[in-house]
Amino acid sequence: VCGSGDQAFYSHFGGAKDVDIFDINKLTYYYFLLRKWSIEYLGEFYPPRDISKNTSWIKNLLSLVECKSYEEQSALLFWHLFTKRASEDSNSNLFYHISNYQRNAIDDVEKLRKSIADKEFKFIREDITGEVDKSKKYDIVIASNILEYCQGNILKLIRTRDNLYSLLVPGGMVVCSNLIREPESDSLSLEKTVFRSQFAAQDVSCGYVYTKK
Repeated sequence: VCGSGDQAFYSHFGGAKDVDIFDINKLTYYYFLLRKWSIEYLGEFYPPRDISKNTSWIKNLLSLVECKSYEEQSALLFWHLFTKRASEDSNSNLFYHISNYQRNAIDDVEKLRKSIADKEFKFIREDITGEVDKSKKYDIVIASNILEYCQGNILKLIRTRDNLYSLLVPGGMVVCSNLIREPESDSLSLEKTVFRSQFAAQDVSCGYVYTKK
């Protein structure tokens, strides 16, 4: 999942050869590219804590960017327009306060910069609980804070389970988190019951993993 972009960056830092990112909201991809540029051009893993009010930081970064694709050109235009609006409207705020999430597990940003220098991050705008493109198979799908949004809806859970099963190679894994809900909640129990027919569940320190049978 795209989200903050952390999972994609951590994956490449850990040696992944090919990473696609998906999200229902394309704004997450624009934020991901802003962070990617920050790593590439400034050597900073996280932007300032409140970039919506720190337009000078964004403007400086945008002046350095050399777009490598149409998607980056679109994102660059978006951020130029955003900084213009933010400077005109003191109440403009696109982001949540992120101070609680700035715990960087990457101790070598230069190594990360080199690891993503020649990588193409394909963004897929889709809802994993709905219709998805199943043409490509994956070893691992990271669904951090995603399955929680099924909210105990058994039909959504079944669709999500079938989608993930179709997206994974034999023995592939879905890495989940339990940050939003309690680990032993009724919602999680229903989810694991639905997944049990096609996946084996295993608890890990930061959440749980489903392995395709």
